[in-house]
Amino acid sequence: MIEHPRTGEQVEFLSETPDLLVMHTRWTRPGHRVVEHVHPGMEERFEVLEGRAAFRIGGVESEAGPGEVVVAPTGTRHLAGNPTDVPVRVRIEMRPACARRGAAGGRGRPRRERQRLGQRGHGPLRRA
Repeated sequence: MIEHPRTGEQVEFLSETPDLLVMHTRWTRPGHRVVEHVHPGMEERFEVLEGRAAFRIGGVESEAGPGEVVVAPTGTRHLAGNPTDVPVRVRIEMRPACARRGAAGGRGRPRRERQRLGQRGHGPLRRA
């Protein structure tokens, strides 16, 4: 398991093939979210396992609870996070995997490129 030192986000990689990366993510800190971003050649699917998660996909905000699935289609700007006071656990599937494990674990692209793409870090997520 990998834990982001700044946000407390915990990531456990379950399986990885060229076509699919599956991981469980736990957002432990209330109000934190992943910065809005785009995967040009990849779909990202979120299944909420515990708690309540907030999403903005293509400019549309929503929330989902246990058993609910939210999908960010290929090339769509999106963010996800924890709008509550309790931890949230989410299963994330990325199709195709395209070597995203490094990026999901905080490695992968050079820092300068992550900054250019707006992938510098996490910030607060507030309910509207």
